[in-house]
Amino acid sequence: MSGKEVREVSDENQYKPSEVSHPREAFFDILLENERARTILALMSEDERSYLLNILIDAGGPLARFTKYSAKLLWIITGAPEDFWLARDKNYRDWLEKQSEGEGT
Repeated sequence: MSGKEVREVSDENQYKPSEVSHPREAFFDILLENERARTILALMSEDERSYLLNILIDAGGPLARFTKYSAKLLWIITGAPEDFWLARDKNYRDWLEKQSEGEGT
């Protein structure tokens, strides 16, 4: 298989959501359903919890983006991989940008 064929297969398998929501929606859904996640969150330092919650509630404003560090913390808590959280954030930011472009025209 050539490099181009591999890329095409990878593109086909990319997650393309039919709905876009802030990653906090997935995080809070997991917390509601998963006692292990709630326990791990409770055991984290206050600084780590504060850092995460500020990003999840957009306390830094609409530009408070996920980082590798925040994605790693979410992976530790939820078990969902870092790439999942970074992709959700990117999809959400892309959607916000398209929404604002639509309002400007």
